[in-house]
Amino acid sequence: MIVENAEQLHFVEVKVVDSIDDLHNYITQAKLKHITKTIQRYLHTHPTTKTIQIDVVFVQQGSILEIYKNVTLYD
Repeated sequence: MIVENAEQLHFVEVKVVDSIDDLHNYITQAKLKHITKTIQRYLHTHPTTKTIQIDVVFVQQGSILEIYKNVTLYD
């Protein structure tokens, strides 16, 4: 999902999970690299000067469990 306001462009990954144990394990480096490539393709056709932010929303049975804001790749 892509959401924007006057200053930022948010790319939101929504993950449906079975449990709340170890939520951070649902977002792997491989998944973040895939998201980053998708963002790069989007920005190629929709350039912007806004700041970019990746957020991850964890959902269980239609309810938001947790939101990780400004997720980044790490080495």
